[in-house]
Amino acid sequence: MGNINKTYALLLTLIIAMSCLTLLTVKPTSAQTIPKPSAPEFTVKYVDRSYDTLPTYDVDQYTGKTVITKPSEHVDNRTIEIKIKNQPFTPFTDQNGNNINLLYNVRYKGSFGQEWTSLFGERSEWANSGTIDPYRAYGYPTQNPDDQYTTISFTLYWNMVEGEMDIQVEALVGYTTRAPDPAREHILWTVYIYTFYGEESGWSSTQTVTLGAPVSTFSPSPSPSSNPTNPMNLTPTITTSPSDPIVLPLSTLVTVIAVFLAIIVVLVLLLFRRHRKTTYLKQ
Repeated sequence: MGNINKTYALLLTLIIAMSCLTLLTVKPTSAQTIPKPSAPEFTVKYVDRSYDTLPTYDVDQYTGKTVITKPSEHVDNRTIEIKIKNQPFTPFTDQNGNNINLLYNVRYKGSFGQEWTSLFGERSEWANSGTIDPYRAYGYPTQNPDDQYTTISFTLYWNMVEGEMDIQVEALVGYTTRAPDPAREHILWTVYIYTFYGEESGWSSTQTVTLGAPVSTFSPSPSPSSNPTNPMNLTPTITTSPSDPIVLPLSTLVTVIAVFLAIIVVLVLLLFRRHRKTTYLKQ
């Protein structure tokens, strides 16, 4: 009887030990761990896509003259293009139903400044806007799954004309929530603040780009030769200013004056000779 009790106790102990071992080694399939991403590798370049538009013409119905209805204008489109090397990652849903994605954040500053400015993390949206894009969905751009690289374009402000800009990139794995900023709510638009939950890589090394560097620019589209805005090939009326006075070189002017004086002297001599001849005949 005692041997049976000892055997029963030994089996019970083994069962409890195996159960504890199983609990320690097996994780629930729904509780996938969020991995920590690596600091991104990227390149950055300055791109100038600015261009000049062509004027449009029409015929004035009262005068019949060709007039310009819309003058040409310069369109400023200077950007910073950031090309990030993608990291191995597959989006998934965690046990709480959150969509876990690999996101990127970018910050910049002038090379001679100290304060960094983040490109993402908040967004101003027009009221009732139906436009959907990756930045609006999560507040940060997601990794492009269809390519080896993710490209982020940053349109430069009007005062960013020349100098040097420092760029850093950070990878984020997790999800975001957003809430309106009460201090910046407006009837026409709302500023949303995005809060990130997950793992961050930390900021990458700094890449510096030169603003206003010589680059190939885009030609007007369409080119002036096709001129679709002036299909009748009309020539606009041009008002010319009065002609400028003719200015002669000094040497030419002296020659003209000398010839003019010589002519006057010859005429005076001829008149004087004629007068003497007339007086002689009368005597």
